[in-house]
Amino acid sequence: MRLCIISRWNASCGVSLHAELLGREFIKRGYDVRVIAPTLESANKDWHHIILNVKDEEWVYRCYEESSDGYGIVDEKCVESLKCESILVEFYGRIPYVSLGKLLRKLHRDSRIIVIVHSTTIDEIKGLAMMPYDFIVVFDRRYIDELLSRINVSRESIKIIPYPCVEEAKAKPYRPDFAHNKILFFSFGRQPSNEYKDFIEALNKLRSKYDLVYWIVRSGDELRNLNHDWIKQWRHRLSLKEVFSYLKGSDIHLLPKSKGYEGKVVISSTVYQTIASLTPIVTLDGKYVETIPTNENGIGAIVKYRNVNDLIRKLTLLIEDNELRNYVVSKAKEFVEKYKVSKIADIYAKLIR
Repeated sequence: MRLCIISRWNASCGVSLHAELLGREFIKRGYDVRVIAPTLESANKDWHHIILNVKDEEWVYRCYEESSDGYGIVDEKCVESLKCESILVEFYGRIPYVSLGKLLRKLHRDSRIIVIVHSTTIDEIKGLAMMPYDFIVVFDRRYIDELLSRINVSRESIKIIPYPCVEEAKAKPYRPDFAHNKILFFSFGRQPSNEYKDFIEALNKLRSKYDLVYWIVRSGDELRNLNHDWIKQWRHRLSLKEVFSYLKGSDIHLLPKSKGYEGKVVISSTVYQTIASLTPIVTLDGKYVETIPTNENGIGAIVKYRNVNDLIRKLTLLIEDNELRNYVVSKAKEFVEKYKVSKIADIYAKLIR
């Protein structure tokens, strides 16, 4: 079966990660996969899109332009020539839903279409009404209650399929020399400076009790203005294998996130990307992780904190309480087993059939 995926690809964002996880899984299963991706010139205008240091595969066709108003150009001949039996559309804020919707209505006569919602606000989701579909996929109930309930789409066509977890990236643990005999905290990505503030304040207080170091790897942006000898910054865009290698060599993964905003439905794709490393994830309790299961104390597959004092308390527990740390690791294993990409792909395969 030939399967087309319309999505960002080979980029460091949640849309691209989702498409790549499913696409590569279907390739392993013998599907003939074709990817219809945006031109780099148009996609790179968005802050969230950072292209990875890899060469596109021969079956990737960059033949549409992203836009902020839904009117980007689509190379119709390129898409039509692929003659796909099934099409997965990763629907996100900058996809050209006007021109793409027009083309897909023509292709829908011969192709099954599944639209996967990444949009986070009502303004972003409005264009979905212009898309043809057999099924609309959302990651959790919030997308239905807060977004889809406010536009004209078929409720019977909506399916909840969780975001998939990376199962494992085979990588040897890497621990830098500056972390020798120290507790190593690790962050990666390109978050704004204010999202590191709680971690820096908490670790600065914990330094009087523990010999620690905070390792921050920035992907593509300038290094943060952090003049502390216990903070080490690198500038490097990590591959998935490197992410797992660095996480496995670290003691605690500090995931910088804001609380999120009312009226916006969001998830942290980074959690799903990294949780299989089994290095405990600590992040702010907010909308990005509200569907990740924890107990009443915010401890489960990940560790959620409410404020700096709560963060200090929970970091201390992870350092000193092996039983609690093992509990977090066991819950992380359960989470990965439940949402691993091979299981999620099984659900999509049934929809495709």
